[in-house]
Parts: sequence; C-alpha cells; structure tokens
Amino acid sequence: MSQVVIGTAGHIDHGKTALVKALTGTDTDRLAEEKARGLTIDLGFAFLNENITIIDVPGHEKFIRNMVAGVSTIQIALFVIAGDDGIMPQTREHLHILSLLKIQKGIIVLTKTDLVKDPDWLELVELDIQDMVKGTFLERAPILRTSINPLSGIEELRTTLIKTAALIRLGENREFFRLPVDRVFNKKGFGAVVTGTVLSGTAEIGSVLEIVPGNIKIKVRGMQSHGKEIDKVVMGSRAALNFSGTDKKTLWRGAEICSPGWMQGTQRLIAHVSLIKASRWKLKNRQRIHVHLTTAEVMAQVRIPANEVLKSGESGNVILDFSEPISTAFNDRFILRSFSPMETMGGGLVLDPRPDLKKKALLKWTAALKIDPVKRFDQFVDLFAGRPKSSLLWAKHLGQSQGWIKQTMDLIPLDERDNMVFSKIILEKSIIKLQHILSIFHKNKPYQKSLSFDPILQSTDFTADWLTFVLKKAQENKIIQKISNGFALISHKGNLSKADQALSNLIKNALKLSGFDFPSASHIAAALDRDVKSVLQILHYLKAGSEVGEITQDLWIDSSYLNNLKHDLQLFFENNTEMKVSDLKKITGTTRKNAIPLLEFCDRMKFTYRSGDLRRKGSELV
Repeated sequence: MSQVVIGTAGHIDHGKTALVKALTGTDTDRLAEEKARGLTIDLGFAFLNENITIIDVPGHEKFIRNMVAGVSTIQIALFVIAGDDGIMPQTREHLHILSLLKIQKGIIVLTKTDLVKDPDWLELVELDIQDMVKGTFLERAPILRTSINPLSGIEELRTTLIKTAALIRLGENREFFRLPVDRVFNKKGFGAVVTGTVLSGTAEIGSVLEIVPGNIKIKVRGMQSHGKEIDKVVMGSRAALNFSGTDKKTLWRGAEICSPGWMQGTQRLIAHVSLIKASRWKLKNRQRIHVHLTTAEVMAQVRIPANEVLKSGESGNVILDFSEPISTAFNDRFILRSFSPMETMGGGLVLDPRPDLKKKALLKWTAALKIDPVKRFDQFVDLFAGRPKSSLLWAKHLGQSQGWIKQTMDLIPLDERDNMVFSKIILEKSIIKLQHILSIFHKNKPYQKSLSFDPILQSTDFTADWLTFVLKKAQENKIIQKISNGFALISHKGNLSKADQALSNLIKNALKLSGFDFPSASHIAAALDRDVKSVLQILHYLKAGSEVGEITQDLWIDSSYLNNLKHDLQLFFENNTEMKVSDLKKITGTTRKNAIPLLEFCDRMKFTYRSGDLRRKGSELV
C-alpha cells in the first residue's frame, strides 16, 4: 500500500486535535502557545499506522494560511464538525478550500456527541451537513458520530479511515523528486530539517537536490518517515529530510525540494481561477490578493485580459504577478484569498507556470489558453513552432513527467525528430514560410542561384536546428534544391535575359583581361559604364555557375585563372614542400598586394594550408 496523508479540517474548537490524539495517541499541539491557548496554531503530525499520516491543521480563521499549507498535499479529508455547535463559519470555508484543491475523498466526523443531550439535535445537524456538502466531493461521504469522554465511535472511525486509505490511488508520478516544505526546524547535532509530503519521484540518502526558488544545491544527509530512519522516500511519503550544506536560513515553508534542473522560480504565472458562489468578493484588474500555492503564501497582483471583472461564481483566465519568486508547475492548484479582510475567494489551476511574452502577446496568450491539459500542451507546442523543444525539455519546462509528455503527444498527435517536438501542420507552415523567403529572394535577385543558410535563418524566427530540419524535409519533398553552399526553389530557373546575357559576356571578358588583378564590382561597372547593382547581380549569377570566383569580399576573378592556378600549384608542390609569398607572385605574375588575399583564398579552397609564414600542399591538390 502507498503511503496516504489524511488532513483534518473544520472550525476552531471542534475537537480536531483531541480526535487525532484518540486515534493515534499523539498530541499534535507541539507549541507552548498552543498548549496555553488550547488551540492549534501550526501544523501537527501523527501516524495512524505505518502507512497513514494525519496532519492536524488549525481551524481559527487567523491561521487559515497554515491550514491551506497542511491540506494542499493530502489525499483524504477528515472533516470535523462539533455535534453541539453544528456548522460554523470556518466549517464552510474549509469545505470550499478542500473542494477547490480537488481533494479525492473525505470522511465527515461529528465530535463532542456526548455533550448533546437531545438526540433529535444530532439528526438536525446531520441534515444540515448533508445539505451543505451537496454537490461537493463529500456528498457521499459517511458521517460518523464520535466522542472522546467517554470514548465512542473511535474504533469505527479508525477502521473506516484504513479502508478508505486502501482505496486511494496516487496521481500521476511526475518522475522527478518534488517535496513542498511545510515545516523547518533545527535539530541539535543535525542542523536544518524539513518536513513535507513527496508529490513525485524518489530521493535517497546522498541524493543531490535543489531548493526552489533559488536553485540552491543541497545533499540529503538523513531522512525519516513515520518516525523511523529510512534510506529512501517515494511519491506519497510523509518525510523529514536533513541536509548538509545548508541551514535553517536557506529553507522556509513554501520552498520546494526538487531534483536538479526540473523546477525554477517564477514571479509570474497564468491561471484559470474560479470564484466561489458564496464569496462577496469580485476579482478586478490590478487587485492585490493572497495566493496559497502548495505550502506557500504569497502576495500577487491580478491582471485580467480586456480588463474584465470576475464576480462570485464566475471563472476566467488571469495573469498573477507575485511579490517574490515561487515554485510551481503546470496544473498545480491553489487558493485565492482577499487582501483585507482575509477571506477565501476561490481557487485556481496553473495553466502556464513561466510565461515569457511581452504585454500584447501575453494578454492574447492568457485569453486563449485552454483548461484541458492535452489541448493546452498542443497550444504550447504551436507557440514554440519555430523553436521546438525535445520531449525532455518540455517536461522540465512544464514540471511534468516525460512519460506524460509522450502520452499527450500520441493523443494530439505530435512527432519528435532530432530532439524536436512538432506537429504536421507546424512542419507544413514552416516549409511554406521557407518557400516564401526563397520566392522573395529569387524575385529581388533573379540571377543569384541560391541563398545561403545564415540569411535564411535571419529571415525567420527558427532555431538553427529547426531550419536545418525544415530544409532537409523541403529537399525530400522536391520543393527546394541545394546549389553550391545555398538553397533555391526547384521551380526557379533564373535564366539570363538577352540584355543581361550580353552584360555577362562583357563582365567575363573584363575579368579575363584583369587576370590576377581582382577588380571589384564598382571597377567593372565604371569600365563598362553600367550600374553597380546590375553588375553585382550578374557576378553572383556567374559565381553560382562556377564561371567566376570571389577571392575575398567583392574581389573577382575569371574561373579559368583559378583552374590554371590549381594546376600550377600541383606542379610547384611536386618539387617543393613549402611555398612563400614570393613563389606565388612568380607563379601568377601578380603583386604582393594581390598575392596575400589569393593565398588566403587558396587556404579556404584547401589548395594550400598555412604553416607559420609558409604554405604547404593542401588536401585538394592531387
């Protein structure tokens, strides 16, 4: 059986702590102030058996923050109502909180029944309870009558709790270790100790983990569960962890202990919030509220798309900007409470844990996000269409398991190639975008046969990896072709007009006359009395056809000279192992000014390679 956590809930002084003591023998009021005042202020813990932990939470309205911290990680609610008082204000508020956090199961317990002398009164209380819980997760929960003095109904309750716990099935394991901290204390001789419920994953003694927010590395020195020293904690465990390399100052309730690299702090999230029908509060744009998220309580400011106002019973997507970093993940649930006076307003579901968009795009994204997690993940993949992530990176970005990501990909469906997740539509749109870029290029520069990778990349919002993949698919689909070091549409012919063919002949003649003097496009244009743009267009066209070469930026040569040079270099290295600048001058009959860029060109073409101030035979020479 998996470990199960039960949490008490109910109005102040309705006997929660006494009930837990009767069930377990443990007094969960551990603070002196709790003893003195006779009420629970902070969380208390007791063990029903080796698999079941009971968290005793405060009922007083001033300590709701501690109550939410306690019930945020429970599977069963022990909903306590005093038989002599009946339903009270915190009874209803705690029910709202439990419902908003989507607690799985619950048992309703009537306490202090020995104080009720009129049996009809208990019947009326039970009728009120049934009416209150109608439509909630407690609608079909058993109502058990108990008393502490004399003991009555305790064994029946214990049996019911154990049977209910056996039915609990833990939710999806997100695979990485995650434990929201609900208590921190120093233990003499050990240092800082934290307690919490393991939401996912496992950890062992010696495991390196992180405190989030802050991503501070810590190492597990020791661990306990149910009062026993253990070597490993698993999902669902109620655990106490002791760390080396940290102290109480770097740990706090609301922080999370996680596997390294899986969670990051955030001060903004997008959520779907619902206001309870009984709330007198509205949710307005720029309103300040308290957010209770797992074991953290943080102030936040609300932003609502289109400046809408959410009234009681209504729901909608909002942006929450926090006063300090928090730790959260995709599909986490939380509670909203008003700023002052503090009252429970509603709850929410985290849609996007770390949105990174500018104002207009952020508001549009917030309004569009869907509640359904499968449809929402499809939206995320589409948002990152030009920057695809791997399934592992998506898991870490959202705080989900890689298994869930892959299952969801099958449902949509999505594909993963070369560590990139994408849809068929995304690939098709990316190829269309590539076609559009090349069409514009061919229209503006009809005689340049291809466009190289970098200019294409600069014209898109693609990553280099995604562009490489799209180019490959476009070639496989016979849409584009690779020409030299660039890409062109297969449909593009790029034949010269008669006038441009005549200009091409003039340019080639000019280059043949120039030899190794390397004229620029402007020099050629001036000699031919033509505009530089037209000459440059033709030069690039001839370069793509290997009829001319570009020694360095905008210094040109006829290819016949390069062919001759390659042959002459082959002959030179048959009798020599090294070549000086002066040797190249003799071979080509050029000046030192031209010999230097020509040598660098030869290095790039692998005709030669540099060795100090000398050149040696390159790999392209036979």
